[in-house]
Formats: sequence, structure tokens, C-alpha cells
Amino acid sequence: MKDIKEILNLPVVSIQDGEEIAIIKSVMINCESKSVEYLIIEKKDNRQIFLEAIPYSEIIGFGCYAVTVDSSLSVMSFDLLKLDEKQFKKHDDIVAQKIITQLGDYVGVVLGFDFDENSGDINSITYKDNTTQNKKVDRANLLTIGYKLLVIKSQEKDYIVKRNRNNSKNYDNQGYEKKSDYQELDGLLDEEISLA
Repeated sequence: MKDIKEILNLPVVSIQDGEEIAIIKSVMINCESKSVEYLIIEKKDNRQIFLEAIPYSEIIGFGCYAVTVDSSLSVMSFDLLKLDEKQFKKHDDIVAQKIITQLGDYVGVVLGFDFDENSGDINSITYKDNTTQNKKVDRANLLTIGYKLLVIKSQEKDYIVKRNRNNSKNYDNQGYEKKSDYQELDGLLDEEISLA
């Protein structure tokens, strides 16, 4: 696995040309497949700077010093991609996005992600929660990489009843009563039954 931060600003080396041809500036993520689709690179030519792209399938390897491709022919113009902005997002656009659960609870903000070097599949998302701790959510729990939000599966909590949050010490900070503590269901008219 590679953390995205490990590859940013690495040089791209062409094996056939035996030279550094660009610097990695970002990656383009396919939101539907939840995978890295392109590396976005910066090339300098006659004091001009160009943004170009390398399809993930063209990558030979990710080293500590550089990312390798077979030749400079692996590089394509970024302008030719014509990507749908709702299906593809730059790494920069995902960082600091809010994460919520499928039930609408706030989880935290995205800090980064790691991915499988062979396939490009995102393995996990790193985020910061309200306690300022860095945590991870794995791919299996990542439902949607959306235009403005990431949606993940709700935690498997042992809750069935949502109540007034200020009603009892037996409820968590989201107002849910633990199933193990719950004894009386009949006659509670002010409760919302939720099958989580």
C-alpha cells in the first residue's frame, strides 16, 4: 500500500529515456470505481510549465525515489482527458471534504488516503474526527466519493431506539439507547423506532 503523500512531488522517470521527465503534483480519482485513474504531472519545457497526465495503467513502479514509466509516450495532455467532474476528482479536491454516515451523522474531514500500488484501488481514507484524532475507514465501508461529501457505512452499533438526547444517562451523545439497556418498548410514544 502507498499513502498518497508518499508519491506527491516525486519525479517520474522514463525507463527508455533514462531521465526524469516530470514531477507528480496530484492524482485523479475515479469516484465510481474508488481508484486512482491518472497521475497529474508537471512538466517544464523552455521555462514553461505544463500539466499533463499519465494513465495509471502506464505506471511500471512506485519507488522511494521515483515513479517509473516505460517511456515519455506514456504521458498525455491533461486537456485531452475531458473528464466529468462528478465522476473524477483530484486528490486536492477530496482533502478537507466532510465525511458523513449513510444515516446522516457527521464523522470528520478527509486528510488523505492510501491505495494499492498494483491496481490503484483506494484501500482506506484517513480522516480527523471531532476528537482531533486521525482515524481510518476502509474501502469496504466507503459507500460514496461524492461531489462535495464522502459517505460511509454507519458503525455497527447495538442500538434500536432513538430518544431525546437529554433524557437519560443511558444514551450516547447521538441520543440512541443501547439495546442491552433497553427494557421497555411498549407505551413509549415519543420514541422513533430505527432498525439500524
